[in-house]
Amino acid sequence: MAARPTSVPFTVEEYRVWERASQERHEYIDGRVTLMSGGTADHSVLCVGVGSLLRALLRGGSCRAYRSDMRVRLSATRYVYPDASVSCDPLPVAEVYDGIDLVGNEAGT
Repeated sequence: MAARPTSVPFTVEEYRVWERASQERHEYIDGRVTLMSGGTADHSVLCVGVGSLLRALLRGGSCRAYRSDMRVRLSATRYVYPDASVSCDPLPVAEVYDGIDLVGNEAGT
């Protein structure tokens, strides 16, 4: 669950600076920065189950499963931390972006 988004829009560069300096994780959706809130014990159990299932299903293939600490670039203006994600992209599967691992292709799509 996420907290309330910022009321003043940020540029992508402002978000990158904010996220680099922060001890907490934030998502960025079309100019709005949202602090990620903590999860519950039930949520954690569910995430472990989903991640384990994805890893088992992807074993032996070229796709990779990631957990919630991997930021995902959905587009040039959308950066999120999903509970689980999968990338089958033959381009860089993960890159370091502002010191934070990021899944997403180089075009940002």
